[in-house]
Amino acid sequence: MLTFLSKLRARLRVVWLLATASLLAPIVAAGALSLVLIGFIFPLGWPERLALGLVLGTVIGLVLVMLFQRLPMVAVARAADRGLRTEDAFGAALQFHDLDSEFGHRIRQRAENLGKGAVPAEAAPLPLAGIRWLVALVLGAAAVGLAFGPNPQD
Repeated sequence: MLTFLSKLRARLRVVWLLATASLLAPIVAAGALSLVLIGFIFPLGWPERLALGLVLGTVIGLVLVMLFQRLPMVAVARAADRGLRTEDAFGAALQFHDLDSEFGHRIRQRAENLGKGAVPAEAAPLPLAGIRWLVALVLGAAAVGLAFGPNPQD
């Protein structure tokens, strides 16, 4: 069970990263495009570099938060129970991990059996947010095109 929950913890970090990135990507791309447009309209040299810094800073920040955020095993067990619809089997096994009785043994055994056949991808599927990524791609392509294209201010 703990092996499954450890694998699920890593999977939940990736799911969080993709879900958060899909929320932030259109906003960051719109901000980068706005900065590039400022440099396109006014004779300033810093907006393109700031747009690049915004994108890189967001990516680095998301990866760092993903790697170092606390993700307690109880939250992982709750996510496993919710995703696999196990009716609180993993959470109960963690709660009663030190109960030395037949009741505690049966709870832990049930969680072990469920954990052996479980796949982390089934418990925590990757989020699909195609329209957000499409919007971010279009805005990002426009920002890159304007940043590298001919600028009347140059």
